[in-house]
Amino acid sequence: MDYNDSSGQPLLAAACAGQHLAVYDLRKPDTAVMSSQLSSLKHMLRCVRFWKDGTGVAVSSIEGRVALEPLPGHDTVADGARSQRFSFKCHRKRPAGATVDVVYPVNSLAVHPVHDTVATAGGDGSVVVWDRQARKKVHSFAPYATSVSATAFSRTGSKLAVAVSYDHSMGADGTGAVPPDALFVRNVLPQEVQSKTKR
Repeated sequence: MDYNDSSGQPLLAAACAGQHLAVYDLRKPDTAVMSSQLSSLKHMLRCVRFWKDGTGVAVSSIEGRVALEPLPGHDTVADGARSQRFSFKCHRKRPAGATVDVVYPVNSLAVHPVHDTVATAGGDGSVVVWDRQARKKVHSFAPYATSVSATAFSRTGSKLAVAVSYDHSMGADGTGAVPPDALFVRNVLPQEVQSKTKR
């Protein structure tokens, strides 16, 4: 779940069973802004976060994908502009000698409060920042020793909190050699979180 009031409406978003998204205006909780919309993702949803301006959401799943879903009325496509709705693959690794990728769940999303970039965090122990409008990777932080279970930017966006904890994406066998749960707070440099494209 996530809450946002930057658009002048107090909105609550929830990732639900069956890959459904629901968004409610808390002033009128009986009527959904977006109800039971099927996400473009095909597997269980893990996290949902509003974009900085509250006009859409980022949604992650166990399939190593993130979908960007504008709210109804906010996916206008002007002359030559592309839709804001799309999904992308992330948190995948190809082991040496393998022919297919190992796909990790995207456990957490964090939207930067100033630059509106999206940080994804996964079962592979990595945190990656993406420019949702340019559809490009901005920065990859050094990986952690185990799964990243939660992330959050500070109100100013100058710090990023990262919680690591084994997420059982590799089954019960992975629990014997994993490090203990931990919380890290790191300073964030502007070039690590801001778009590299001019708008």
